[in-house]
Parts: sequence; structure tokens; C-alpha cells
Amino acid sequence: MDKSKNIFLGVVLFLSIIFSYIILEDTIGGAKNDFVFHKKFIILFAEDFKNTLNNYGKGELLARNSPVFYIFLSLIYKSGIDLDNIKYLNIISIPVLIYVFYSCLKIQFKNINTNLLIFLSFVVLLSPTVRSLVVWPYPILYGFIFFLLSIKFYLKFTKVKNYKINEAFKNVLFLALASYITPNFSVFAIFFLYKFFLEFKNSRNLFYIISLNCLLAIPAFLYYYINDFYFFNAPVSSVDL
Repeated sequence: MDKSKNIFLGVVLFLSIIFSYIILEDTIGGAKNDFVFHKKFIILFAEDFKNTLNNYGKGELLARNSPVFYIFLSLIYKSGIDLDNIKYLNIISIPVLIYVFYSCLKIQFKNINTNLLIFLSFVVLLSPTVRSLVVWPYPILYGFIFFLLSIKFYLKFTKVKNYKINEAFKNVLFLALASYITPNFSVFAIFFLYKFFLEFKNSRNLFYIISLNCLLAIPAFLYYYINDFYFFNAPVSSVDL
């Protein structure tokens, strides 16, 4: 796979994403419904932030997601960009996702031809989940990008000999960001902490890492505690195939 073929593949796949917007692609079957259901949060946060935050996940504002993503989109909405155009802004996630995924591959497979790694990075655009969530914005796509960043710094942690603690801190930070967008990713903290324990044992560095994890988790834990951990009570809708 040479450079010119990669460029051609990249252009074709990017155009296919544009086509997905035209046909309103929803390959996974529930992306459109999720966006239509949750877009009310964008408007509510824009119009009455405090009240919406206090009632998020309860009653008519029942939700399974963190409010962070919708708060961010509400800021864009307040700037004057309507909901239909917000969907088109979502396309910026594509180059970011490809680049971060490529960065992970580059670290892990140093001896593999760069053009092959670029090709593999483009293949992510064939994912039905990615294609659907680009057209219909949903938190998990951005949570996944931050999760990939946490993996990137974990991979660097496993490769470098010095200043490992710096890479560990970056891993913890980006995993926290991923978890604040989509709480599902928080479970991976257990895996990473175990790996950090194997490296640092009972050293001061391990204490710093655990302390950073706790510090970053406190705001989320308090918020979910005050709101009765609402995401455990939210129903899951079936998808008709």
C-alpha cells in the first residue's frame, strides 16, 4: 500500500461519509432515534442550565448518559448554530479519530510500514458505529476518541524507560475525560491501575497515580450520588432489525 493509494482511499472514504449525511445513514439502527430523543437536552441546557443539571436523569429528563456532551453542544447552540448544523460540525471528529488511532498503531508497531498503518487507520471509517454516530452526534464517539488517547499514552508508558510517570498521568487524565463523557470507560481504570501497580509496586509514583484518579473521580461520584446514580435506572430501548 503506497502513499498515493492511501490518499485515494482516504478521499473515497471521506466522500462516503459525506454521502452518509445525504442519505442520513443509521447503519446501527438506533443512532437517529437517540439523537432525536436527546437533542432536547441541548436546548434545555442552553435555556436553563441550572435547573436542567439538577433534574437531569430524572422524570421527563431520564437519561443513561453523562450531561457533559450535551452541555458542550448547548454552548455551540447558544452561539447561534442550530441543531441541524451542529450535526454537520460533528464531521470534525473524523480526522481526529483517524489521527489518534494511527498514533496508537505507530507506537505499538514501530517496525510496520507507515503506509500500511495509515491504511489500517482509514479502515475505521468502515465501522457502522462510527459512520452512524458521525451523522447523528452521540457522546460515545467522543468518549472513544479520548479513550484512544488514554491508550496512546499507556502504550508510550510501556515503551519508554524514563519518565514513565508522565505517560501514566496523561493516561489517567484522558481516561477521566473519556469517562466524564461516557461513564462506561471508567471501568478501564481498574486495568490501568493494575498495570501501573506491576510497574511501580508500592512506590510514591503509584500513590501519586491513585491520588490523581481519586481527585478526578470525586466530582463525578458526587454528582451521580446526589442524582441517585440515575443511569442504573434508565431503560434500554430495543432496536428493530
